[in-house]
Amino acid sequence: TKGILAISLGRHGGSEARKLLLSELKKGARTRRVWAAFGLALLAREKPSSKVREALRRARKKERNREAFAASLLASGIARDLESIPHFVHELRTGESALIRTAAADALVMVGGHGARGALIESLEKRENAKLKAHIATILGYFGNRDDAPLITKLLASTKHVRLRSALARSLGYLGNTNACRQLEAIISKPSESGYLRAAAIDGL
Repeated sequence: TKGILAISLGRHGGSEARKLLLSELKKGARTRRVWAAFGLALLAREKPSSKVREALRRARKKERNREAFAASLLASGIARDLESIPHFVHELRTGESALIRTAAADALVMVGGHGARGALIESLEKRENAKLKAHIATILGYFGNRDDAPLITKLLASTKHVRLRSALARSLGYLGNTNACRQLEAIISKPSESGYLRAAAIDGL
C-alpha cells in the first residue's frame, strides 16, 4: 500500500508530494526508501528537477543495502539523470553482483545519452556472465539499432550458451536486420538445436 502511495505521489507531483518523498528517501526504512526513490523518479521524469535528481544521487552514495542500491540505479535511470551515466557505466563494469550490473544496464537504456550504448556493447563483448549478457542482448534488441547487428550475429555464431543464443536470436529480429535471416533459418532447420533456441529464432524471423 505504501508503495502504491509513493508511486501515486510521484505521478501527481506537487511540492508537498516531493517534500514527503524526499523525507522518506532520507529517513525511511529500506522498503520505504526504495518506493520513495521510484516515486521521486517519476516526479523528475514528468517534470525535470535537478534537486530531485541530486537527492537520488546522494541517497545512492549512502545506500548500503544491495537491493535498495540496485533500485536507486533504476530510479535515476527513470529520472533520466544524465549526470549519473558515468556511475551507471562504472557499476555495469564493476558492480559487486549481477543484480546491480543488470540494474545499471537498464538504467543506461532508460537514460540514454552519450556513452550508454557503447558501454552496453562493451559489456556484451567482454562479460563472462551469460545471464547478464543475455539481458543486455535483449535490451539492445529493443533499444539498439541495425549497427549492432554484426556484433550480435558474431556472438550468436560463437557462443554455445542456449539462453544467451536465444536472446541474441530474438535481438536480431528486433533490430530488423534482414541479413541475419539465413543464420536464423539455419538454427530453425537444425534438429539438434534446442527447442527453446529454435523458438527464439522463429520469433526473430
